[in-house]
Amino acid sequence: MKRFILFTLIFALVIGTFPPAVSAKTPYVTVKQVALKQSASTKAKTLVTIPKGKTVTNLSDRGSWSNVQYGKQKGFVAKRDIQKQTAAPTPAFGTFSYFTYKGGDIVSMLGKTYKVDAPLLPFFKKHAHVFKTVFGIPVTDGNVITGFKAFYPNQFYPGSFTLDIDKAASERIETFVISVSSHQHPIIVINVASPVTQVTTAGTNSYSLETADLRLNGTFRQVAITGTSRLSGKATIERVVLRMGDFYPSPSSYTAQLNVNGTINHLESTFADAQVTLGRSTVVKHVTGVSPNQILDGAHGLIKGTKPAAVPVRGRWMNPIEQQMSAWLLRLTDQEVDVDTVASWLRTLKLTGVEADQLPSYKVALTKNARAYDTRVSLATVADWQRLIDDVNRALRPGPLDRAYVMTTQRSHLEDLLLRHDRSLVSYDTSKRDDYRRELIGLIDPFGQLIDVAFKRTFENQVVRHHGAYTNGDFATEQASYRQSGTYRHVSLVGSSRHHYTFDVTVNGRESRVTHVNGKALSTYKKTPPRVEVKRAGEFLLIRSSDSLWMDSVQQAVAPNATYFDPRTIATYRVPEAGAWNGSPYYVLYASSYVPGRKLVLQAYGYDDAVITIP
Repeated sequence: MKRFILFTLIFALVIGTFPPAVSAKTPYVTVKQVALKQSASTKAKTLVTIPKGKTVTNLSDRGSWSNVQYGKQKGFVAKRDIQKQTAAPTPAFGTFSYFTYKGGDIVSMLGKTYKVDAPLLPFFKKHAHVFKTVFGIPVTDGNVITGFKAFYPNQFYPGSFTLDIDKAASERIETFVISVSSHQHPIIVINVASPVTQVTTAGTNSYSLETADLRLNGTFRQVAITGTSRLSGKATIERVVLRMGDFYPSPSSYTAQLNVNGTINHLESTFADAQVTLGRSTVVKHVTGVSPNQILDGAHGLIKGTKPAAVPVRGRWMNPIEQQMSAWLLRLTDQEVDVDTVASWLRTLKLTGVEADQLPSYKVALTKNARAYDTRVSLATVADWQRLIDDVNRALRPGPLDRAYVMTTQRSHLEDLLLRHDRSLVSYDTSKRDDYRRELIGLIDPFGQLIDVAFKRTFENQVVRHHGAYTNGDFATEQASYRQSGTYRHVSLVGSSRHHYTFDVTVNGRESRVTHVNGKALSTYKKTPPRVEVKRAGEFLLIRSSDSLWMDSVQQAVAPNATYFDPRTIATYRVPEAGAWNGSPYYVLYASSYVPGRKLVLQAYGYDDAVITIP
């Protein structure tokens, strides 16, 4: 798991960093660590210390001194300490690593001791309580850490804190990455003494609603936002970017709050379903959507709410009919709307394929989407509304049934019945990345109408989950809110593909019983598990069986004596330590989570639990 996290973070951070400036002047490179002086004298004030191997621009020579520019600073260095750059220098970036800091000028990284370069020491010492353990991509010169390509100040410090970034730190650290948490909701204050290249938020996974309250004070070249971060403070920001995600391109929608008291010169979205809300004292000068036709204002526009005082660079403001649709969406959010009203809206838009019998389902789809958060899709244009009608029509039509994935799992004194149309596995191979995709997931009642629907996949809505007890061949629950007995359908649309299964429910007062799935009794989905092999390979546990159907059904592992229900999804990955096992299919778990000699329960769709001993 550690390997997976580190590789993913490297990819996320490298693609998100801000590109360096390029000069037409002759480039030179420093042959050692050198002090940039205010004037051509060894007694002159040192402006900044330039690490070895850094590119500088030689503006002119003055005796044994050279007048150079390093970044935005100009000064003097000894001529012997620089040389013409005959080839592009190779930055001394380390791999993505974590290090511990206990004060002083020494850090421990990857089992070795490194010194913190003198210009960075004040920054480190001031925040020693936050920098106890830090992730980052360091820049090193021998055994000296001279800077960072990326720097996570709070990876193991998820609480609130203040970060004062001095001039040396802003020049030596390219990207400050603030980890956000859906549980901690930290307040993080960042004060900068000179312009900072980039601050970016990073979420824990692509499906959580991570939140951070960032209070920015000073000047920032770029602030990249992922998830529901709130920006405030007094700042000038050259560029704010709404991103899809740092670990995986997230299918989730989000709205970021920009309440900065200051100016954002350029606001850009790289994700069609991200939005921002602007504070009254926030000035945005330019806006860039993901396409020339993206709506910039309104209920589902890039800038949620009214048209700001901005000059659109890419995208457009709403036309009159789109303004009307925006008002309808706000009405759906705040109050109940009857079917006749929805029908009048659809007639006004002159949509095709509208079926009178399906008007209740259109109402459910419009209302659920308007009130959704992470599963919301934009309904800013007539084409968006037409697609919703087409998707609902396709979802409601009868069609062939898929294989149903059915699992009964123990959870404290109750059991869970999980029903789904596919199987979700984690891949530790970061080259296999989730792509953003629109997906309709709907639940249809015995009368053929939608009773629940979402247009984005999350870990929850792709599963029909019941809490209760498996008794006498049926699954009984008093928690499910079914109104009548009958056959319910679960449908998912992904592009041109359609997935579909049915389950039968008998309602008797408060109790509901699930009796059949795809017309088969639940007992047929509780096969005897096969013989399972397991071995330890480095940091992983490997799992396999000769039963190919079980291999295509296994989903998660649970420690039976855990103090709380903590299933671990098995993953697909090929590890060199597997040896001869690489000739056949197997799954992996991160081994450090489990104690040798203890029991481990493997749960598979369609099978009873398999119990193994951890090697």
